Amino acid sequence: MPKVSVMKVFDGHQLALQIEAELKQKIQRLKRRPQLTVFLLNNNPESQLYVQKKKVLAERIGVNFNLIQLIKAETNPVLQLIKEQNNQRSVAGIMVQLPLNRGLNERKILDAIDPQKDVDCLTSKNLGLVAAGQPRFLPATVKGIMTILTQEKVVVRGRQAVVVGGSNIVGKPLAMVLSNQGATVTLVRSSEKNLAQITRQADILITAVGRQNLIKASMVKEGAVVIDVGITRCDNQECHVYGDVDFKRVKTKASLITPVPGGVGPLTVVSLFENLIL
Repeated sequence: MPKVSVMKVFDGHQLALQIEAELKQKIQRLKRRPQLTVFLLNNNPESQLYVQKKKVLAERIGVNFNLIQLIKAETNPVLQLIKEQNNQRSVAGIMVQLPLNRGLNERKILDAIDPQKDVDCLTSKNLGLVAAGQPRFLPATVKGIMTILTQEKVVVRGRQAVVVGGSNIVGKPLAMVLSNQGATVTLVRSSEKNLAQITRQADILITAVGRQNLIKASMVKEGAVVIDVGITRCDNQECHVYGDVDFKRVKTKASLITPVPGGVGPLTVVSLFENLIL
C-alpha cells in the first residue's frame, strides 16, 4: 500500500485559545469568581512549571487561584488542609499536582477531595463514575484527548483503539471512556514484547508513556489517528521536548497526528478549567 500524506497535524494551541475565550465569557456571567485551589506537595521543577501554567491561565480567564505548596509535609496535616478547602464555599475546585513526595499516601490524599470539587477526576468515586459510563468529570488529559477526537470528527464507535500506557491519570480512564463510546480497546504496557504487532492494528493509537521515539513508523497502520501524550525532556539546556512518537516519520502514515509540544498539552490545561466551571 502506498504511503499517504498526513491529512492534518493538529494545532492544540489554536483550539485551546478558542475554548479559553469561551470560558472567559462564561466566568464573566457568573455571580462570583470561582476559585481553584492547587496543592503542590513536591519540589519537582516540572510540577512547578505545570502549576505556573495553570496559574497564568486562571488569571487570564478570571479564576481566583490559590496555591498551597508544602515541600515537607505528612499525610494527616495535608488531609486536614484539604478538608478545610472542601468546606469553603468560595472554592469551586481542588486538585493535587502529582507526583507527591515520598512517604505521602497518594490514594488517601486524592480521596480526601470532595468529589464535587475534584476537577482533575482522580478520586476513587469519580474514577468509578467514569468506569460506569456516568462521569461527573473526565481527567483533564483524557478530556483534552476526547475534545480533539470530537473536534476532528474522528469516529470512535466500531474502531480499534490502542492505548499505550496504563496510568490512573491517562491510560486506564481513557481506555474506559473509549470503550464506553463503542470502540474496541486494547490497553497495553510499553514493556509488552509484541507491542508493534498490537499498535499496527490500531485505527486510533494513543500513547502516554514518556519514552522518546517509542512509536516508530513501522508500528503504525496506514491512515491511523495518532495522539501523542508522552513527554520526554533532555537534561541539557539545548535539548527539546519530545513525545513518544517518531513524529517526522509517523506523520507520513497518519491521517491525523498531534505534535509534542503543542498538541494535547494545551488542551489538558484548559480542560481542567472547563471542569472547574462545570
